Amino acid sequence: QSDGSRLGISFGLLGDLRLDDAGKYFFSTGIIYNNIGGKFKADGTYDIGGVSTVVKSEQDLKLRYLEIPLTVKLRTITDKPLNLYAQVGTSAAFNLRARTDVTTTSTPGGTTTLEDEDVIDDVALFKLGLVVGAGIEYSIASGPTLFGGLTYNNAFTNTLDSDAKKLSANGNKSKLFANYLEITLG
Repeated sequence: QSDGSRLGISFGLLGDLRLDDAGKYFFSTGIIYNNIGGKFKADGTYDIGGVSTVVKSEQDLKLRYLEIPLTVKLRTITDKPLNLYAQVGTSAAFNLRARTDVTTTSTPGGTTTLEDEDVIDDVALFKLGLVVGAGIEYSIASGPTLFGGLTYNNAFTNTLDSDAKKLSANGNKSKLFANYLEITLG
């Protein structure tokens, strides 16, 4: 169960390949080192040595991906250096690192806290998502273009591996999707 989001910083290179003579349509791609994550809760009941044990955990999951967005960008054309754009496409990402801070309370038992616990074996290696965004571009007379935008990435694939142990509740096939909103500047 989701319990909040976390702020992450990503960086990389983005580029546009013009698809028409007018400069309205572009194929946009790049490579991004992406830091995402979020907070979630998992509750379960386990039979440990014949004793029914209630376990509640709160986790702050921190994920790092190498992401390759593949989008089509539609841009307005004006006589002024200011243009608007919208883009839609997909992104493919490969997990590089997965860590969590977890607080677990069990009854009977007690509370344990682990910080920066490695959970990469519980996270799927590959993530695929839908990318939808919009923004503004400012063309400088000397050649470069500055841009700022808002992009939403909606994951198609489960973030958790099919045999996740540390990040699943009560041995169930848990589902966790890494959807996020990003501010893009360049």
